[in-house]
Amino acid sequence: MDSLSHSLSNGLSENSSHSEDNYRAELLAYHGWGYDSKAWQGWQDWLRHQHCLFKPFDRGYCGSPIQPQFSASSTTKLIFAHSYGLHFCPAEILRQANLLVIFSSFRQFHPERANLKKRSQQILQQMILQFERQPQTVLQNFRTKCLQPLDEPDECERIPELINTELLYQDLCLLDTCLLDLLPLQQIPQIIVLHGTQDRIVSVATGKALAEELAASYFAIEAAGHALPFTQITTCQAILQPILEALRHEV
Repeated sequence: MDSLSHSLSNGLSENSSHSEDNYRAELLAYHGWGYDSKAWQGWQDWLRHQHCLFKPFDRGYCGSPIQPQFSASSTTKLIFAHSYGLHFCPAEILRQANLLVIFSSFRQFHPERANLKKRSQQILQQMILQFERQPQTVLQNFRTKCLQPLDEPDECERIPELINTELLYQDLCLLDTCLLDLLPLQQIPQIIVLHGTQDRIVSVATGKALAEELAASYFAIEAAGHALPFTQITTCQAILQPILEALRHEV
């Protein structure tokens, strides 16, 4: 684990005196397929100002895996989940949350309509076949597509030289049949869904459907793509700021 990952996994402390007991709120953040915990680094300063201890999950695609846990001392427990990351979050963690913020995610990856489902399955299978031969190329193309409609390179879109191709391939294949159990989510007191209007990975209709199934508040972010929480940080924070402030007063 490199120094940045180590720092992220231990929260936003600026020095060793900032232990978990110094924070009343904790945030666990789950990235999606092809990303890692570093993708959330643009949130660090803002979360520190919210007096929120940051504990990012890491699947282990580009380094050591990290499976964070809430501490018993925190009074406010928050979860951020981007895309496939919602499926990586354990049910026992979801059941503890006061607030869940979902970015660009889905209950099942393929649309329900037969013609759209068939097309989506074909695209995924092509991606899987290409990944077997050219994993680095597939991953880079995926991140580029996540970035659209932006065309400027972004640090979180650049893949490292060493990747866990076996784990990436395994999760990519599971995407074909994944189905999220909604019961643990339906027990969370407050859920927010944010979705980019130009998401080329998960359709707006899919994001809205998930919000409806969860009776969640839905926010459409104009001119944003699938990498919404990493490219539209200021916009997302402006939406979440009053929600977090209200939550702190309630808990």
